[in-house]
Amino acid sequence: MEGLFKELQAAGVVKRAETFNVANLLPVVADSPLAPAGLLAPTYRNQLAFIDLFYEGMNNTNFNMAVCGTSGAGKTGLIQPLIRSVLDSGGFAWVFDMGDGYKSLCENMGGVYLDGDSLKFNPFANILDDANFDLSAERIRDQMSVMASPNGNLDEVHEGLLLQAVQAAWLSKRNKARIDDVVDFLKTAKESHEYAESPTIRSRLDEMIIPARSVHG
Repeated sequence: MEGLFKELQAAGVVKRAETFNVANLLPVVADSPLAPAGLLAPTYRNQLAFIDLFYEGMNNTNFNMAVCGTSGAGKTGLIQPLIRSVLDSGGFAWVFDMGDGYKSLCENMGGVYLDGDSLKFNPFANILDDANFDLSAERIRDQMSVMASPNGNLDEVHEGLLLQAVQAAWLSKRNKARIDDVVDFLKTAKESHEYAESPTIRSRLDEMIIPARSVHG
């Protein structure tokens, strides 16, 4: 492009015009800036643009975005400043982090980082009375079914025994019951005279007993 203006001037094609005419007639090719604010990013033509998924002027039908790339390609390096721009504009952000890539960002931005290794829950805690328990018993049984067998290998016999254990724990300690109480019932049932002649039931109980000190205990 160097020297082009002089060549045009020598060819006699340079004319004076008002700014309004120039703006409408000049053959300029430019990328859309996308939004007036947001994450500053270059376009394919190295022009400036702003990424703001929530800007109404972009006419998005939803606020979803997919970022693909190989390991170390910079996916987190793109998303972290995007999250920061959302927070800086008064928004909120939740991240499901599989590799601690966002832990430092969370700490720097004053967020709360929940580590699944230290989380524990008690499915009985929020049940207030017997009426609520009747509605929640099968839900608790289903949660513990996943804990006992994440691959979903439990049959109706497993689930029936587990429901009995859940009900026994509730009758014993109400909303102070813990998962350990369910495990204790299963252990006691396995050694009881009721199932002494039922090896199939005893094997089913064995398959569900979770050590109290395991990751789910």
